[in-house]
Amino acid sequence: LEFYGYLMICAVIILIITLPLQLRIITILLSRNKSFEGLESDFYRCLTHILMTDLISALISIIIVEPATYGVFREFYQNNSGWLAKLVIFQGSPLCTLSAYFHCIVAVNRFTAMIFTLKHQMIWTDRMLRCLHFGGWILTATSFLPLIWPALGWYQVVQSPFGDRGLSFVIAQSYINIPYQ
Repeated sequence: LEFYGYLMICAVIILIITLPLQLRIITILLSRNKSFEGLESDFYRCLTHILMTDLISALISIIIVEPATYGVFREFYQNNSGWLAKLVIFQGSPLCTLSAYFHCIVAVNRFTAMIFTLKHQMIWTDRMLRCLHFGGWILTATSFLPLIWPALGWYQVVQSPFGDRGLSFVIAQSYINIPYQ
C-alpha cells in the first residue's frame, strides 16, 4: 500500500470509532433539560447543529463513499450511482459549508459575549438563533438543488487502497458542478 492508502484506511477507522461518540453527544444535547442559563444556551444550540451536520456527513461517508471506494457491493453502487452521486456531492460541498457557517455563528457569539457583555443577551435571543440556524439549513437545501437538479450522477472506476476495483461518484454532463467534485 502507498502512503495515501494508509491515510485513507486510518481516516475510515477514525470516522467509524468517533461515530458512536458523536451519537452519544448529540443524544445528550437533545435529551438534556431545555432550560439553559446564561451564555450556555447559545453554545449548546450551535453545537447541536454542528454535530447534526457532522453526523450526516459521517453517515454518507460510512454508508456510501467508503464501501464504494473499497469495492464492497460494487454492483449495488454501480446500479444506484445516479442518486448516490448526488448525495455524495451534497456531503462534499453544501454540508461542509453549513458546518463552517455554524462555526462562524459560534465565533461571532463568543466575540459579542466578550465585546458587548451587557448587551449579549439582547443580541442573541432565542428567536434570532432559530432564524440563523434554520435559515442555514434552508439556504443549504435551496443552494444544493441547482447542483443536482439537471445533472446525472455517475461513477468512475478507481483502484482501492487494497488493489481492488472501487468506485468514485461524479456528476456527469454538468460543467457547473465540476468545482464541487
